[in-house]
Amino acid sequence: MKILAVGNSFSQDSLRYVYDIAKDLGAQNVTLVNLYIGGCSLALHKSNAENDLPNYDYEKNTDGVWRTDGKISIKTAVESDNWDVITLQQASGSSGMPDTYGADLNYLLEYICSIKPQKTVVAWNMTWAYAQNSTHAEFSKYHSNQTEMYGAITGTVREKVAPKENFELIIPAGTAVQNARSGFIGDNLTRDGYHLNDLGRYLAALTWVKAVTGWDVGAVKTFPPTLEIDAYSLNALTDAVESALKTPYAVTQSTFTEAPPVIMPDLSEHRQIDWLPFGGAYWQSADDNYDKLITQAANSKSFVASFIRFTKEQLPSDSYIILQSGWQYRAEGWVGDAKNEPASRPGLTGKSVTRVTDLWWGSFTLRAFNVSKTDNSALDTNSEYVLARDALKIYVPNTAPSAYDPPSTDDSAAFAAQSLDVSDFDRMDLMPIFGFYNKPEGFDIINTNAALSPQFVATKIFTRDELPVGSVLIVDGGYQYRPVWWTEAKTYTTRPNNVTAPFTVITDEWWNSAEHRYKGFNVSLAPTAQISDPYAAMSHFRIYVPKNIAD
Repeated sequence: MKILAVGNSFSQDSLRYVYDIAKDLGAQNVTLVNLYIGGCSLALHKSNAENDLPNYDYEKNTDGVWRTDGKISIKTAVESDNWDVITLQQASGSSGMPDTYGADLNYLLEYICSIKPQKTVVAWNMTWAYAQNSTHAEFSKYHSNQTEMYGAITGTVREKVAPKENFELIIPAGTAVQNARSGFIGDNLTRDGYHLNDLGRYLAALTWVKAVTGWDVGAVKTFPPTLEIDAYSLNALTDAVESALKTPYAVTQSTFTEAPPVIMPDLSEHRQIDWLPFGGAYWQSADDNYDKLITQAANSKSFVASFIRFTKEQLPSDSYIILQSGWQYRAEGWVGDAKNEPASRPGLTGKSVTRVTDLWWGSFTLRAFNVSKTDNSALDTNSEYVLARDALKIYVPNTAPSAYDPPSTDDSAAFAAQSLDVSDFDRMDLMPIFGFYNKPEGFDIINTNAALSPQFVATKIFTRDELPVGSVLIVDGGYQYRPVWWTEAKTYTTRPNNVTAPFTVITDEWWNSAEHRYKGFNVSLAPTAQISDPYAAMSHFRIYVPKNIAD
């Protein structure tokens, strides 16, 4: 099987698991190539073809691993092999706009046919509508309505693509996606509202293999390691695919409306680990800053990330990752601490239970976690960073080594000096959040100030019930904290100064109950300087509350 896609990120998504499925079903030799330019339209494909421009990332897979091998032109790629199938597609935002399919498509189709091997089938990849909650700028073309966008795509393909005799095959990936959305899977097939997540990618790949070969894709037994698809879910996916091939221009209601039960593993020989969640940050293994947490991007506030990257020794096979409903995570991966290929970057998953296996690790030597809401919206600093932290739980075999040894602290002497007993208190588990509070309205954390943001970590925001009178604040020498406060209307007019006093007992006067309703803390070095280890910094600021009150 040899497939060349002249496409963009949507063909990248579609092809991601075609190799794995084809080999599983018995294909002997599989060569897949994606010509990638992000968001590439028919108009740009035409211009590149006319001028024979080597502007495409040459993404190739011949052994199960996607690699990018420099730049290439359409002509060179078409003439490089004896392709079985060459696919074309429109940019996603214009996929349902008939007036974007005219002369550009005609030229491109004629051009491909003039240089392709005679036996090669030219196919059209019918892409998918955006998620209903998508924030893609071009969703407004369809009044931000998924059903309208899907209807526009199918209507345009039927009108502008299917009648052209040089198109011998329509691959209805978009209809397979819409079919699956009508069942228990729901609108949970994208990772950012438009690109597919791993489940969506797998569904699209099943559609491609079925459309190209006619094989029984329900017989597949190899799945992406983040999915471990059960028989019921595979039947739901293959039903969506089969229905799409039979009725490519209309949704077929899924009969798989009830979700399969979640079977929790036996964790009696496991222990839960602290995966060191850090708020307002994420890993991007295919970015130039692949080995650093991204903390100051516009979307950093949508994530809680593991502060460290785990080795296979620290997160061995037979570990379990447990996720709450409404959340998703990406288990980023690196090979030898090198930048990842975009096409090989692990996808998002919303799977409730994932067993870590050798297949899950694959060739990766390091893995880390980004947790976000399934709608990808920003996290509310008052509560949702903590909810994100608690949404992901990781259990490792009892024999696994510790991934991180936090600084040990004994505050018993400090309590005794104040005639208090530390055993009467519970220490709060504080998660550092990147940035600082300094906005007179709302609970926003400032994370984009290049000079100041890296000098601070913030706590969540506390109510008086969560931080009652009698609680204790401790800060070590060389560190300070600022207790920022808000009224019931989430506003303030002044901020207290930084505090270096090592031991503070919270009183009614500290809360100033006439005004203060919420308090959060900015933690920094004294004097302020860039913080390299947020967990170490946060360990120097500790909150103790009377027993049975700590959250």
